Amino acid sequence: MGKKIWLLISLVLTVVLIWWISKPSNDTTVVYYLPEGFKGCFNIYFNQPKEKELEIIDDTLLLVVPENGDILTSSPSKFITDLGWHKNKAFYID
Repeated sequence: MGKKIWLLISLVLTVVLIWWISKPSNDTTVVYYLPEGFKGCFNIYFNQPKEKELEIIDDTLLLVVPENGDILTSSPSKFITDLGWHKNKAFYID
C-alpha cells in the first residue's frame, strides 16, 4: 500500500512539473477569423513575395481566413514556430 501511495505522489508531481515547464511562455494569442459557415481546413503559405507580413499587435496575431482557405504572407514560417506555446482563439465573422 505504501509503495502505491509514493508512486501516485511521484506521478502527480511529475505531471505538475511537466505542465509548469511547458505552460505558455508568452502572452501572445493567435486569433483566427473564419468566414461564417467555413468548414474544412485552411492553409498558411509563407514566404510569398509581395504579400503582407504577419505582425503581432498588443500581444495578438490576427489571421483572417479568406473564403478559399488560403492565407498568403511574406513572413517566414519561423514567425509562427518562434512563438512557442501560445493561446489560440477562433471566431466566425460575417
